[in-house]
Amino acid sequence: MGAESYTKYVSVTEKGTKEVLGEFKKILPPLEGKKILDVGCGTGLLVEHYLKSNEVNGLDNNSASLETAKKKGINVKQHDLEKPLPHENNYFDLVVCKDVLEFIYNSEQLLDEMIRITKKKGSILIHVPNEFTIIDLANIFLGNGIVKKRWYGSSSELNNPHVRFFTRKGLSESLKEKGLAIEHDHSNKWVFSLPIIKIKPRFLSLISTRLFSPGITFLCTKK
Repeated sequence: MGAESYTKYVSVTEKGTKEVLGEFKKILPPLEGKKILDVGCGTGLLVEHYLKSNEVNGLDNNSASLETAKKKGINVKQHDLEKPLPHENNYFDLVVCKDVLEFIYNSEQLLDEMIRITKKKGSILIHVPNEFTIIDLANIFLGNGIVKKRWYGSSSELNNPHVRFFTRKGLSESLKEKGLAIEHDHSNKWVFSLPIIKIKPRFLSLISTRLFSPGITFLCTKK
């Protein structure tokens, strides 16, 4: 999917990031004098707080988002994330990848590339949606298919932008196979808002992230 195709989803992604920005700032490690990269950075919301004392970089395929990130002081490059990343080996102390892998056909290559450019003992934060919560499983059982309307309500099975569908167990196993150590599983920080009453019962995600958390979040270390 080209940069033009993603343009209509930028506002959705931006809105979603703003809603969880406070939690991600708690999850992201405190750093000074380090090199940081946000893969699929958008306008740089996730990493702009690092700007005071770090080298902060961003990659994205959307030129409008990159212009905003650049004005904040982030070193940005426009790049197709289906292709190898334009950075040298073992360069970054922290690589952030939030809500990106589900859009990527060659997601294994992107993961390999993120590992390649991360320093030994460096950190990689990965976040993807959990597409198999109890609500999603119920919809599949009722014959509604795997494509969700949660984020992209007007999409169909022909044009939904998510092309990869992750489970917590499957992603965890894949990361370990790639030689990453999962230092923290933050998946239980996310919870659905109940309809009508608009309350987020956090205890459900604490009971079972697999069934009740709409997101999967791992902070990993490169061995």
